[in-house]
Amino acid sequence: MAAKKQKHPLQDSAEFAPNPFDALSGTGLPAGPTDPEPPGQRAPAAADFIVHRERQGRGGKEVTLLTCKSGSEDLQLLARTLRRHLGTGGTVRDDVIELQGDQRQPVATYLRAAGHRVRGDLQ
Repeated sequence: MAAKKQKHPLQDSAEFAPNPFDALSGTGLPAGPTDPEPPGQRAPAAADFIVHRERQGRGGKEVTLLTCKSGSEDLQLLARTLRRHLGTGGTVRDDVIELQGDQRQPVATYLRAAGHRVRGDLQ
C-alpha cells in the first residue's frame, strides 16, 4: 500500500504568492464612470387603437389584434409591454399587434390607463 499524503493547511503555507490586489488602493486610480442621468419621462402622444378578435385562418385559435390608427406609437415596445403585462405570447406583423388568446378587455383597460383611445369590438 502507498503511504498517505499529508495535508498542509493553506493559511500557514508560504508556497502561495501574496495576493496581487493587496497593493492596490483607491488613491491612485482614476474615478469610475458616472451614472448617466435618466432621460426625461415624456408622456406618449395619445393614439387611437382598434381592438378586435380574429379566429379565421388560425386553426380555431383566437388572437386579439390591435391596429394603431393615429400617433407614432412604437409597436414593438408596446407589444413587448403588453405580452409581459398579460402573460401571453404575441408578435407584430404588418403594423398590427397580434396577441394570443381573447385579450380584448385586459388590452383595452391597459391602453386606456396609458392614455390611449380604444375602440372596436370589446365584448
